[in-house]
Amino acid sequence: MEFKYEMILMDLDNTLLDFDKAQIRALRACLIDFQFQEELSEAQVADFQSINKDLWVKFEQKQISKKEVFRERFSQFLGISDIKILDEVNDGFLHHLALEPELMDGAEELCIDLSKKTKLGIVTNGDHKTQWLRLKQLSIYKYFDFMVVSDDLGVAKPHPDIFMHALEKGGLQEQDTNKVLMVGDNLKADCSGALGVGMDACWLSESDGNPGSVPVTYQISHLSQLAQAITMN
Repeated sequence: MEFKYEMILMDLDNTLLDFDKAQIRALRACLIDFQFQEELSEAQVADFQSINKDLWVKFEQKQISKKEVFRERFSQFLGISDIKILDEVNDGFLHHLALEPELMDGAEELCIDLSKKTKLGIVTNGDHKTQWLRLKQLSIYKYFDFMVVSDDLGVAKPHPDIFMHALEKGGLQEQDTNKVLMVGDNLKADCSGALGVGMDACWLSESDGNPGSVPVTYQISHLSQLAQAITMN
C-alpha cells in the first residue's frame, strides 16, 4: 500500500529531543561555571523555563530579536544588566545545551520506521549552531534528508515561509503541501503554522491536552502512536 505522505517534517525540541531535560542540565552547569550558585531549586527551574518560553513566543511573533531573547532571559532570571556578562552567560548556556542531547522516548524507532517509507525533514526554531551540534551527535541524524533552522531564514515557526522553504528543500512543489505532515509539540508554532500552508499536522501532547480551535489532523501522546495514527486515517 502506498504511504500517505511524501514527506514528514518534525520539530526538534521536545518532539525528537528532550529539550526540558537538556535545558535544566545546561542551566545548572552554566550557573556553576559563572559562580552564581551551586544548587538550582525546582522553583528556579520553573521560573527560568517560564521566562524563556515567553521570550521565544515574542520572538516567534517578531516582537523581539534572537539576541534579545538570549540576553533578556538571563537578565530577568539573574537580575543583571551588564551586556558583556549576559552574552558570556548565554554563550556558556548554549555550549552546555549542545552537550549530550537525549532523544525523546520512541524517537529512534520512529525515525527508522518512517525513513523506510518517506522523506524526513526537521523544522526547528532556535540557534543554527546549537541545533546542528545537537542533531549531529545523535543516531537519528542519518535518517533525515535536511533540517531547516529559523536562524537561517530570519523567520520562525509559525511563519509560512519556513514551512514553504522546507517543502522546497524536500524537492516538492507549492501545490504539494497536502502531501506533507508536520509533527510537533507546539500547537501554535508547529500545528497552526503547518495547517496554515495546507499541510497536515500532528500534535504531540503528552498530557492529552485539548487543541481547542486548532483542527489538528492527528493528536498523539507518544511518538510510538504516530505510525498507527497515519495508517488508520
